[in-house]
Amino acid sequence: MRPSLFLLSVATGIRIMYCKNDCLRDYQQEMKLRLFEEWELHRSVMVQMPTGTGKTHLLAAIVREFLCGSGSRVWIVAHRRELVEQIEETVSRYGMGREDGSVRVMSIQWLSRNRKIMDGQPDLIVIDEAHHALAETYRELWKSYPEARKLGMTATPCRLNRKGFTDLFDTLITSWSIAEFIGRGWLSSFDYVSIRANSREQRLVDSLKKRGADGDYQVKEMNAVLNRETGIRQLYESVRRYAAGKKGIVYAVSIAHARQIAAYYSLHGVESVAIDSKTPALERGRLVEDFRRGKISVLVNVDIFSEGFDCPDVEFVQLARPTLSLAKYLQQVGRGLRKSDNKESCVLIDNVGLHRIFGLPVRDRDWEAMFEGRMAGNAQPRTRMENNGLSVSCSLSEDSKRNEGLEIVMTHNCLLDAVRNGDLVRLGEDGPAGGEQRTALKACRDRQSGLWGLRCGNKITVIPQYREVFDICANRAAVRFKDGRTGVVDKSGVLMVVTGCCRRLRFLKGELLSVTKEDGSDCYTDLKTNRTYQERPVVFSYGGIELLRVGETFHSRTRKAYASMHGLHKDSLCFYGFYLKIPDYRVPKSCRLVDPVWSAIFDVFACVLEGDDEEVYWCCGCLADRSIVVMDGEGNYYHVEKGKGSIDYKKIYEGRYPLLRKAYERSKVHENAEYQKFVEENSWWLSDYALFMAVKDRFDGVEWKLWADDIKLRWGPAMDYYREELYFDIEFQQYMQFKFYEQWMQLKAYANKKGIQIIGDIPIYVAMDSADTWAHPELFQLDEENVPVAVAGCPPDGFSATGQLWGNPLYRWGYHKETGYQWWISRLAYVFRLYDVVRIDHFRGFDEYFSIPYGAETAVDGHWEKGPGMDLFWKVREALGEKPVIAEDLGYVTDSVRDLVRDSGFPGMKVLEFAFDSRDSGSANDYLPHNYPVNSVAYTGTHDNETLVGWWGSISKDEQRLTREYLCDTYTPEAELNKPLISLIMRSAAKWCVIPMQDYLGLDNKCRMNTPSTVGTNWKWRIRKNQLSVKLQKEIHAVTLRYGRMNWTEDVEEAAEAEK
Repeated sequence: MRPSLFLLSVATGIRIMYCKNDCLRDYQQEMKLRLFEEWELHRSVMVQMPTGTGKTHLLAAIVREFLCGSGSRVWIVAHRRELVEQIEETVSRYGMGREDGSVRVMSIQWLSRNRKIMDGQPDLIVIDEAHHALAETYRELWKSYPEARKLGMTATPCRLNRKGFTDLFDTLITSWSIAEFIGRGWLSSFDYVSIRANSREQRLVDSLKKRGADGDYQVKEMNAVLNRETGIRQLYESVRRYAAGKKGIVYAVSIAHARQIAAYYSLHGVESVAIDSKTPALERGRLVEDFRRGKISVLVNVDIFSEGFDCPDVEFVQLARPTLSLAKYLQQVGRGLRKSDNKESCVLIDNVGLHRIFGLPVRDRDWEAMFEGRMAGNAQPRTRMENNGLSVSCSLSEDSKRNEGLEIVMTHNCLLDAVRNGDLVRLGEDGPAGGEQRTALKACRDRQSGLWGLRCGNKITVIPQYREVFDICANRAAVRFKDGRTGVVDKSGVLMVVTGCCRRLRFLKGELLSVTKEDGSDCYTDLKTNRTYQERPVVFSYGGIELLRVGETFHSRTRKAYASMHGLHKDSLCFYGFYLKIPDYRVPKSCRLVDPVWSAIFDVFACVLEGDDEEVYWCCGCLADRSIVVMDGEGNYYHVEKGKGSIDYKKIYEGRYPLLRKAYERSKVHENAEYQKFVEENSWWLSDYALFMAVKDRFDGVEWKLWADDIKLRWGPAMDYYREELYFDIEFQQYMQFKFYEQWMQLKAYANKKGIQIIGDIPIYVAMDSADTWAHPELFQLDEENVPVAVAGCPPDGFSATGQLWGNPLYRWGYHKETGYQWWISRLAYVFRLYDVVRIDHFRGFDEYFSIPYGAETAVDGHWEKGPGMDLFWKVREALGEKPVIAEDLGYVTDSVRDLVRDSGFPGMKVLEFAFDSRDSGSANDYLPHNYPVNSVAYTGTHDNETLVGWWGSISKDEQRLTREYLCDTYTPEAELNKPLISLIMRSAAKWCVIPMQDYLGLDNKCRMNTPSTVGTNWKWRIRKNQLSVKLQKEIHAVTLRYGRMNWTEDVEEAAEAEK
């Protein structure tokens, strides 16, 4: 048969020849014809077809017809290398290859990086998996090539964030539904098995609260909740029962979860492998090929095989990963719906209850609404979607006999019957997915027994077992049990509240329950706390805190009651923005004031904290910054802050990281000449650092020594693969470094203009889990597997009987010397661009360093080895000239260390707090201010020390006496002793003095910057503007002027006067 020819005119005047091609299926021919018709009206079109229906073949056919006799150019763009390879293979089968240059298939990462060197302009740009096209890199294609036609291909034109595609694509063409494809035999029918609504597994999934940057469940929380042996055993039992001997794919929550599943399945005779982003590319290809050939039964992954993976004989898909993304759900189940000659049907095993929030895969979707952004492609609240799946009909007696945690939601035969008969109710089409109507919880009666049960939609959730159902509200039901007792149960029959025997139960607003007792009187139960009141309560809110008003008194809604159950009058309530003050003078015996300076006995009161539904606390201390110290009923104390003077860096990081990513995506940084210059000038470290961070993020933040061997050992093919695969993640890391450098240099210029110099601190060592050790293992004492031979630390002393085990890799100083210490010179040259003065930590390590065998639990078995000494600093001085350096020479100091500090010419450090420490091994007199040499820097304390106030409170009485005697001061109150101690080092001979702001302010150890060898509580203090009072400014100015330490130059003074 000769092909039919059609000539379609298009708005741009281009004549496109359309050839009917009989190798395409009927629906593919239909979609191609519709596309060419749409191109007469629109330049940019998105095509939606379900997973497994041949989008790639349609794409290739469209491209071939587009090119037919036209001499046009076509670019096909995908977001992953595997998709690029798959499309190239399909396109080549259609007679189009790279040779003639008319068709180019490439990743969006490669195109973004090389767009400027591409020859010519494309006439057509095809976007595969076009639901990713909202990323800024794709948008650049629209801006750069506005005249080119655009074709987007996807199975799921939806996004979690409800963003539509209409600013990129003019229109959407949708194909048949999944149900129609199954009915016509183009997709496989399926059996759908799921965990039960009231199962332990479903409750675990429902407990997930945290969200990631993409709006989906947070991987870390999912892994913590679901990656457990009991859960993995349940997964295996599901496969054993419903898919024994079948070939399948499992979707896990994390890499660790995937590996645990594969190991467990293999241990029980199911040949399984886990493939993840850490699997080397060659090994991944081999394992996939073994799976295709049947040598491997099960592939376990996170989301590598969600898109573009084609293996028609997959017989089951197991969903072990919860998701809020409709796209992810349909892409994953779609891996099992492809037809195969020897496959009757597919088994979908839903171990996370996704069908309850998305419906079955055959549910019809309003793709047009999602495409336009009128509807989000996300999970709806369970009360809206409960059982839109829906279950296979079965008698109540059968259902009551089932006690297992799984249920058959749909069989493939029933599904085919429903599709062929157009039974929309059984397919869950009682309303559009994501609509506003609710699937109501209702009562249902068994005529034979006379008992009542509960159902959602057409599915029985609780078999008839109640004598009466009084009332239903949302997902709760007030019922009478067989034994005459009454109570409240949830939609699955789980008991929530027991109310004893009564006439009637009725739900009220505000999570209250009205109980009519047998004598006809009413009482009221608070469903939040399960406490009962004789008068009807009214819910009142104070900020984020709820109280119940009962008559003229108020009561807490926390689960643990306020000490006075009689309530309190409204005049007794004081709301302070983050807690509610409840005066009560009956102080528990276990309650003590934290500090009498903070509060007096009449200030002790009960309080309810915002966001805490557990209990009422006793307030035992009020701080000047409005934070409070509270005690719970078990005698535990907590510091509660609001508008606090400390910084939650974890919260800042988690909140700002997605915003920084969004800023990067909108920045067009690749067009910024200053950015390009920064990247080029810093390529000696930035290239490796950015790749390291991108790969580390891909591997869920694990140490690099746990990465796959190919990238851990920096093999060439792996380096090329990840630079391509993670191109945008790498550029994002470089962008953040560029923005930091740009903003930091502006800050430094401002400070320098005001006569302020910035002292920067660099450690002598780097961390084992760092870009330095990964990129340059030759610089460190590592073995051939890049495992440390020895690590750094300090020997036992008066402060620690076992010494300090730091764990940093030690330098291979011989190699550094052979290379002229180039790494150190480059490192110092860069930090001198950032800082005016550099303080080098643990300076004594350049003279001798303490070497501890790797794997030791303490530093006891360590020994001293010689460092590079002055040889390093001569080379640095030769390359960089004289630079202002502070040598941190604290701790155990030998004569050779003193000689090194003297020969280097760098000032050492003197810390006043060390001068009176009885634990010191004999060098305390070095820290007495009258012994300070001129070439030194005097500190009251460093960031690693206690504040002066905290230090004074921690030293012994003898040490306090020695300090006062040295000061010749027995009269200054302890609260003001920080001032004479500051004056003491100010009048020393030391060239420089450094006074921490905490010491000027007289703050205690709650404001301490860092406690060495601890994590979680450090680097949180910050000074607030209102603490920099005029009085404090005058005190600092006076003491500085008094001891001749004004470094205010005339130029700075003139500039300051000019600003006034």
